[in-house]
Amino acid sequence: MVLARRSTFEFVLRERTEARAGVRTVRGARVVGLITAPDDPCRVIGVHTADGRTWTADLVVDASGRRTDLSD
Repeated sequence: MVLARRSTFEFVLRERTEARAGVRTVRGARVVGLITAPDDPCRVIGVHTADGRTWTADLVVDASGRRTDLSD
């Protein structure tokens, strides 16, 4: 078993993820809406941000934490 603080785990996970080719991390963006697939409303394919931008991706990860309002 390996034990680590949550902050350490998140740091290592972020570092390893960002080291992969084709991965882009957007930090500090406030998400105001989700974009879902036309054929599957449960599959998120992008987000709308408060600054008016739209981001689409093959994989969207909600890393806003356990107190996020997005799931509501």
